[in-house]
Amino acid sequence: MLDILVENLGRINFGPYLLENKKGITQGVLFDGQELKGLADVLPSFQRYRCCAEDRGRGRYSDAPVIRRGIFYLRELGDAYLDMSDWGKGVVWVNGHNLGRYWSVGPQQTIYVPGEWLKPGNNEIVVLELVKPQRDVLRGIDKPLLSWGNGRY
Repeated sequence: MLDILVENLGRINFGPYLLENKKGITQGVLFDGQELKGLADVLPSFQRYRCCAEDRGRGRYSDAPVIRRGIFYLRELGDAYLDMSDWGKGVVWVNGHNLGRYWSVGPQQTIYVPGEWLKPGNNEIVVLELVKPQRDVLRGIDKPLLSWGNGRY
């Protein structure tokens, strides 16, 4: 099995190369100097939740990026924040809505969750974690945490 992760960390937003700003896999993929064939058929069929940090039920964890999925129950709705201060770097979705990226380098340590994207009862959360795959607990809070270095504001 081959997993390919392409991360987009920036863009060209001015100048003569604006329209040439290509991202992702734009040509063939090489493995050990050989072009892999058939990727055009494989890439569009990516399954959203197929990644797992646990090493196929053996109880060991790898350092590969993971997708964590969970359900949380709400009786009342309102705006909230997710405390990402113990996580590394990644992206969060709630009920199919992309909330944004997080990164432990700060200064933002929380992700805002608009109450409009939540619903009474079960809500789904999905986290793509790139650098700390062992993380599996996420805490909701009512105020943002902002920090830079060791201090919290």
